[in-house]
Amino acid sequence: MGRAFKAGALGMKVSKQLGQGARNPDGSFIQADDPRLDPIWEMAAKYDRPVMIHTSDSIGRFYPISPKNERYEAGLWRQPGDTTGNLYESGPPHEVIERARENMHRKHPRTRFVNGHMAMLYYDPQKLAAFLDTYPNADIELSATFQDLGRAPRLWREFILKYQDRILFGSDGSQHRDPDDFWRPHWRCLETLDEYFPHPAQVRTPSGSPGHGRWHISGLGLPDEVLRKVYYENALRHLPSLKASIDRQRAARTGATPATAE
Repeated sequence: MGRAFKAGALGMKVSKQLGQGARNPDGSFIQADDPRLDPIWEMAAKYDRPVMIHTSDSIGRFYPISPKNERYEAGLWRQPGDTTGNLYESGPPHEVIERARENMHRKHPRTRFVNGHMAMLYYDPQKLAAFLDTYPNADIELSATFQDLGRAPRLWREFILKYQDRILFGSDGSQHRDPDDFWRPHWRCLETLDEYFPHPAQVRTPSGSPGHGRWHISGLGLPDEVLRKVYYENALRHLPSLKASIDRQRAARTGATPATAE
């Protein structure tokens, strides 16, 4: 890890295999607060590098498969015997993963964690707010959460305004996605007050429905100064070396001289 940072790595990414995939020899799941991982989190703090971490999963994956489960309604698990991605019987409870994540933040206050997908707590805004209030070293990013942001737009607008310095934009997709199906709904959700439009389709089920929810969403209409923070200014706190590149890109769009130019 130290060699990677010395060689120029700007941060590290941790997938959800930690918490619900990787196991100990006895079959138990390795969680984020495992003491064996302490040197990794401390190494990130030593080199002042952010840790982008995805722990836990969408809340529906921890519930039984039935028509009452939103992920079932969205088109998952419709084939007989299909339990792919469901953790109700095969994984640890989400409370165990969430508790371990909190322990990790508490044990390593100098390490800067960017919690993917709003820390998978978008099912409970109060719990997410308490998490951010308790751990100043925690930021969150928005990828694959727009389906929930946009069905409670007033609530989430106020939330983002309050925590505007702790939130980063994310897409959970690539630049090769169809703009109308994927990219424009992101901008529309954050920037407009439009109502009842399709949310970004990160996942398509075999039937063609968006796997993160079959409902439509409405826009949050965030102010420009907040949008700038969410889109790139907050990220530059973690990755300041990218500022020159951002300045060049902005200048190319506006025809202005980059602020960093000599």
